[in-house]
Amino acid sequence: MLINGSTLTLSASAGSAQVGTGTITLFATAKDAGGIGKNGQTIRFSIGATSTGAATLSATTLTTGVTGTTSNVTLTPTSAGTVVVTAEWLDLSGAVSVAATQNITMTAAAGIAFAITTPATDPVSLATAATQALTVTVPATINGTAVASVRISSTSGTWTGAAPVAGPAASITQTPVANAVAVTFTAPNNSGVVTVQVDALDASNTVLSTLTRTFAVSAPAATAASLNLQTSASTIAPSSGSNLSTATLTATVRDAVNNSVGNAAVVFELLGTTGSGESISPVVAYTDSTGKATATFSAGSAPTTGSIYARARVVGQVCTGSPQAIPAVAETNALCGSTPQIVASTAVSISLGFGTTITDTANATQYLLPGSVLVVNSNGSPVAAATVILTVFPYEYRNGSITDAAGCVAPATSFVAAEDANRNGILDAGEDTPVLAQTAAQIAAEAVAINGVLSPPQAAGGAIPVTVTTDSNGAATFNLQYPKSSAFFIRDEVTARVTVAGTERSAKTTFTLPMSVTDSAAPCPLARPATY
Repeated sequence: MLINGSTLTLSASAGSAQVGTGTITLFATAKDAGGIGKNGQTIRFSIGATSTGAATLSATTLTTGVTGTTSNVTLTPTSAGTVVVTAEWLDLSGAVSVAATQNITMTAAAGIAFAITTPATDPVSLATAATQALTVTVPATINGTAVASVRISSTSGTWTGAAPVAGPAASITQTPVANAVAVTFTAPNNSGVVTVQVDALDASNTVLSTLTRTFAVSAPAATAASLNLQTSASTIAPSSGSNLSTATLTATVRDAVNNSVGNAAVVFELLGTTGSGESISPVVAYTDSTGKATATFSAGSAPTTGSIYARARVVGQVCTGSPQAIPAVAETNALCGSTPQIVASTAVSISLGFGTTITDTANATQYLLPGSVLVVNSNGSPVAAATVILTVFPYEYRNGSITDAAGCVAPATSFVAAEDANRNGILDAGEDTPVLAQTAAQIAAEAVAINGVLSPPQAAGGAIPVTVTTDSNGAATFNLQYPKSSAFFIRDEVTARVTVAGTERSAKTTFTLPMSVTDSAAPCPLARPATY
């Protein structure tokens, strides 16, 4: 927000540069009425339409740091003349509050360069189906070889120009006129990144030199139809003094056919705040060509007893939901989105468990055993969007036979520790036990001595997803898939680990892999010996 008396300045490392040989560094500084740098303010950079020269900018939107200064923007001259560079301070509605300009003189190169002079920036943001002029200066020769034509191609979209190939086509070839080529690009109807390649060709169509541009195509802001808001961490620790605890909020805006919407103004806000200093910066951000706008949530100095909600909406939209209310009011406006943010000073807790009903899979040769994890904070509130790491290891096994006596009967042999003692999946020295060194427990388990492999193999314990992500209730579900031949013979150890706000917690469970009720009924279809 611009307060009366606030200022914006634009600084440049030099007042002039030569085409093809130099660049200029610029940065903007935003200060409030008291002369204090404004942190987290969005500044937009552009090259004015009154420019008589041309140049490209390395960035078009930057955010000020703690001193109120943006990072550097590089200005690269592409044609001689005066280039007017403008920095703009955007208010909460996305309108320009104050602007600062610098006039930079671009001097001509010693000769005509093979260069793209229009568009002046790279990358270029375009709306779907929009048109963009492209102008290339073309020298008579490159490295002593005459330039006969210029080929312009792109990964999508079409080009139109003059003879010999007028288009529209994805690739056209042009004959330079007065050392220049001018063509028009028509963007595709879908969003994405378009790579443009311009080749200077000799009379035999051999490439003498190549130029590139990137067009970032997105749907126009007016076509926005949906907004989705995500956080990089749903639970973070409280801030302490100058040590801020933060999470990144990302709003993704799309149109009715799921194209990303660029240059849409998005407002970020907090609901259900505690008054301990939590904040969002910047308040207004513009979506990029991928439809994403980001802001930073900073925790306050005290933990919350419930969820603070971050909400994002496209500028001009009225949100109907109240996620912080009890009971919560559901959102009906698709251009509004919210996500919970919990500030917790104590460790989280995680539980792990499995169901009681298993199903067949893989042509009825394997089982699926349903499992789930639950992650909560110290208040007992669910921790959403937490990444939980899962591992499974067959920590004990036995050999012997399943017998059929009015149904499947588990072998009478005892369980013994798996040979892979260090759990590295490699048969190390001493892990394949010789006969004379077998313990009573190994003998009771009918363990096979010196068989040249790890007993049991890792796959005997089954497979589970590497990670799962908790939902809004703090829960995540998964399946343990394992061979039917492992039932009754393998004991698994399943571990779930989660790290929230720098604190790791884990849960572990061990159990004998079960057999389904159907398969264990008489006559026993799995009555057989096992030899691991």
